[in-house]
Amino acid sequence: APRLYYLWMTVDVGNAEVESNETNNILAGNAITIIRDVDLVPTVVSTVASANRGNSISIASTVANNGTTVTAAYSEAQYHLSTSATSNTKTLLLGSSYISGLAAGTSRVVTTTATIPANLAPRLYYLWMTVDVGNAEVESNETNNILAGNAITIIRDVDLVATAVSTAATANIGTNLSIASTVTNSGTMATAANSSVQYHLSTSATSNTKTLLLGSSYISGLAAGTSRVATTTATIPANLAPRLYYLWMTVDVGNAEVESNETNNVLVGNAIAVQ
Repeated sequence: APRLYYLWMTVDVGNAEVESNETNNILAGNAITIIRDVDLVPTVVSTVASANRGNSISIASTVANNGTTVTAAYSEAQYHLSTSATSNTKTLLLGSSYISGLAAGTSRVVTTTATIPANLAPRLYYLWMTVDVGNAEVESNETNNILAGNAITIIRDVDLVATAVSTAATANIGTNLSIASTVTNSGTMATAANSSVQYHLSTSATSNTKTLLLGSSYISGLAAGTSRVATTTATIPANLAPRLYYLWMTVDVGNAEVESNETNNVLVGNAIAVQ
């Protein structure tokens, strides 16, 4: 059987020679691993680039036998998420598949379905695959059983959308300004983070260059499919150059909330003549 053995040597077997010391005829040598020329190698592992918590994902993987002998053991392949792209820290076990009877020089393609736990912290993870978990198959090479796949962003289905922002058409420097805004959660889950909403003046109607930060508001616990209307008071600085500006709003500043859509967080409002 392929496994770890130890080499022993015995002299004067059968005691043909009557010796003055019969206690020193046995010696242990080195360890020797008896192997079959099987070499299981994970060659491909991939999944989607992003997924919602609580949803299922499909993992595609390929395992090759680079040896010259067919596999004999029932070997387990495991799929993990890790927070590291360089170290298989196995933050979360997603699932397993099994391999047996893989002929020499051939590969097996496997598709595995796994569920992302509903309580997994939303963030960027990396997919990892390990073959022959537990070393059921004694291989000619045990150093090539782990492979890193692609990055996957785990998200909650929260989508904060800047839907409306407006203020007065004119304002004097040194005076207060009332800003009306609406933020909608277009996702299917309530927001969890305390997300910042910022209001800026810009000299451009097409680019949020953020010439001046007017003020902020905050959002948390916004239910799925609902909106929050806010009124924020801001002061026009006395040293602001009089001219035509444009009001801009940015929601979830700093990406406190990992969203299913990060491209709809900015909105331009009306023009405002500062004088």
